[in-house]
Amino acid sequence: MKLGLFGFPVGHSRSPRLFARLATLLKKPISYEAVAVPPGTLATAALLRRAAGWRGTNVTVPLKAEAAAYADRLTPAAKALGAVNVLRFGRNIMGHNTDAQGLRDALKSAGIKPRGKNTLVFGAGGAA
Repeated sequence: MKLGLFGFPVGHSRSPRLFARLATLLKKPISYEAVAVPPGTLATAALLRRAAGWRGTNVTVPLKAEAAAYADRLTPAAKALGAVNVLRFGRNIMGHNTDAQGLRDALKSAGIKPRGKNTLVFGAGGAA
């Protein structure tokens, strides 16, 4: 299965190593490539990778809003946030956003219940 990461820059990403490890653990043929995609070129990058047999890609800054505009369909979370961090290539291109759920899951596993509380997020990345 061919997968990847679109972002700019991507040289620092640990995702290729993570997916290589996942492929080993699952004993599945998974290839994962990080691709530097300058803003404004996501459609071309996606078209080329889709034609090469990619099944989907993770999307990171600064391309999350561009990916949301590019997708044929959006999940409710992606639509509400106006940002996509996963594009799934099929008959249509489906845009997902797993950032909020990932944060909720991390807080829950740490025993933190933020409902009804004021919160502050530090950072400047796409998840912030």
